[in-house]
Amino acid sequence: MSIGRYLRTGLGVSFAVFSLGAYAQDPDQAVTAGGESDAAAVKPVEVSDREAMNTLGFLVAKKMKLDVGFTKQEMDWILEGVVQGSDPDAKASDNFQLVMQRAEAIYMGHVNAAMLSREKEAEQNAASALDYVKSIEQSEGLLSSISGLYYKIVEEGNQEKMAAPTDRVKVSYEGRLIDGTVFDKSEEPVEFAVNGVVPGFGEGLQIIGEGGKIRLYIPSRLGYGINPPPGSSIRPGDMLIFDVELVEVTHVATRAKAKPVIRPGMGVPGAPPNVTPPPPPNMKVPPMPKTPPPSTPPPPLPDEAFEGKSVKDSE
Repeated sequence: MSIGRYLRTGLGVSFAVFSLGAYAQDPDQAVTAGGESDAAAVKPVEVSDREAMNTLGFLVAKKMKLDVGFTKQEMDWILEGVVQGSDPDAKASDNFQLVMQRAEAIYMGHVNAAMLSREKEAEQNAASALDYVKSIEQSEGLLSSISGLYYKIVEEGNQEKMAAPTDRVKVSYEGRLIDGTVFDKSEEPVEFAVNGVVPGFGEGLQIIGEGGKIRLYIPSRLGYGINPPPGSSIRPGDMLIFDVELVEVTHVATRAKAKPVIRPGMGVPGAPPNVTPPPPPNMKVPPMPKTPPPSTPPPPLPDEAFEGKSVKDSE
């Protein structure tokens, strides 16, 4: 996809998101936990035109992924183009394709630089998270799974009502970083699919049964990695700590009959559960012995072969 098409697509999505956001903030749509309209309790907020347009510009920049480290001079030039393009009579330059190739090269240069910066930050934050876990591992009595998830069971749930990856669950939770910053919290139980969340969270839900509580320490590779949600306080490589209550397994999917599997030993770090690890590299597997074909008697010789010979001569 060319950058021109990408920017046009981002602009259209931004307007859609902006419209949906305005609809969601409609006071007539406010609903309390009990399901009754609470419009009277919502006070209308006066918003200036400048603030509204500023928010629109913010969404456009995010959807166009302009947050990759453009210089102030480059952003001024981009804004000049935005102003020019907003004129309905504006036309592209004669050498539009050549200019766009240059623009794409500059953009991708910033994208690559931003990626390297995130990777470096992620390594530092992941190392800090590991040090943090080691410092509390003994005092908190943490357990760990073969995937690298650390957890502490606060309260065992109903072992007869365990969640599977394809099930839907109702959950209460609070998420925070290792420095105590709360980045997300459910005000009331939220329903979603077990496999619809980050891998570490989904795995943790399958450890306890319905009604159980667990604290999860999710390393970044089982969380958001180097790409945390835009605008979040989560940084690349951050460990996520969740206090979770599995309120209810709301929908149990049809499950196929389980087949016997061989779990990898603890000496295979990072191997996912229920997967037999491949043989080490350069290991030669001996070939299977070939089964010889069944022997068949040779066809009888014709009578001409025995003419002039005795039985002894023919033996």
